[in-house]
Amino acid sequence: MTHNATTRVLSLYVAITTALFFTFGAIPSLSAKTVQAPGSRISLDLPDNFKSSPLFAGFMEIISSAAVITLELPAKSYDEVIAGFSAAALGKKDITNIKPGQLKRSDQHFFITGEQKHPRAVFEKFILVIKDSRNAAVITFNVPRGSFENGSVTRDTVITALTSAKLEDKAAPSRDLFKLSHLGPFEQTGAPTGTTRIYADKSDKSPKDTRNMLVIAPSLNRLPIKSITEFSDYAINNLKSAKGLTVKSAKNVKIDNMVGRQITASATRGKSNAPIMVRQLILLPANGGYFRLIAFTKTADEARLAPEIDKIFAGFRATETINAD
Repeated sequence: MTHNATTRVLSLYVAITTALFFTFGAIPSLSAKTVQAPGSRISLDLPDNFKSSPLFAGFMEIISSAAVITLELPAKSYDEVIAGFSAAALGKKDITNIKPGQLKRSDQHFFITGEQKHPRAVFEKFILVIKDSRNAAVITFNVPRGSFENGSVTRDTVITALTSAKLEDKAAPSRDLFKLSHLGPFEQTGAPTGTTRIYADKSDKSPKDTRNMLVIAPSLNRLPIKSITEFSDYAINNLKSAKGLTVKSAKNVKIDNMVGRQITASATRGKSNAPIMVRQLILLPANGGYFRLIAFTKTADEARLAPEIDKIFAGFRATETINAD
């Protein structure tokens, strides 16, 4: 994983280092069992009411809306992740009441708790970072405070799960939320990251920061999108890797019985400021959430790749997993 990819992880998992530490002990849970998220090496002990999420690498407790989100990085990213936990990053995420601490684990680890206000609830956050010789792992528990108060989730459950977390020798079988009937010159590159897939142009040998690529990212939840136009515009205008972006065209589409919106824009990318075209497709499944397909192609390859991107978009199909009730 590149430095930029690790930086994006740090923007999601931010914390501050302080001199205050506290220690939690794991209280065994008789109903807990060891589980792994699809496509992940991370395992932890969870009660039966936590189910594998169809939308992200982790688990959900449907009644309480508690979630466990897992992420794997190269082992060398461990110190970078820890060093990136800053007060400034916390403030941007509205995370408060931060308490760094330690779990009763025998390995090197970083553990922090805090809280984050959302319109519907205050969420208590428990974040653990661990590593082995191959990978670093970030495990985040997000639990509505009301779930602790009414007993639907207990702090003992959270601490037991995080204390038991480890990286297994082999990843669990991955789950794809979509399929593509056409890939043309593109091929999947690297290991799957949660439910996100990245594809690269096989014939393009340019540096990674300018390589022709396609990214497909399902949403992490099924919250409905009220306005696909506003959402699409916001998403493409906030691309970190595209500089000087100018929208050339936008149109509504329908693919696989999903309402969609496709935007084409010009921009520059990478250290060399290579001229590129950006194509973004947002598709809305009937039961909420979204799929985001985004292609970055150098302007010099436009004639060759534009028809291929159109075929890839048209051949996108959601799987039964995402469409299931």
